[in-house]
Amino acid sequence: MTEYKTAREEVLGTYSLKDLQDIVDHGCASGFAEKHSTFNQTVEFFDKYKETINEYILKTINDGESFISEQKENSKGDIKKLKNDLAWTYIELIAMEITDDVVDDEEEEK
Repeated sequence: MTEYKTAREEVLGTYSLKDLQDIVDHGCASGFAEKHSTFNQTVEFFDKYKETINEYILKTINDGESFISEQKENSKGDIKKLKNDLAWTYIELIAMEITDDVVDDEEEEK
């Protein structure tokens, strides 16, 4: 098993560009984030990179604090569900960033 130093590195080391595009198109809940599809997998990922995930969500999502608060409310006290949802949000945001960068690079080459 590969040891990753950062959450971003783990996402990029786990999923191909096609996988990332599928995650963007369909979301993690659809099963395309197959290495992060169970509560055990997402909770472990979240616990390992908690600070990074929270900081990235706060920085990337407009009004990230409200978003995290909504996720807490939606989880109704189920900490596993909250960690799962935040992990999936992080993976989806990274997937969007990477696939957007590839599209931008392709457009620049034209």
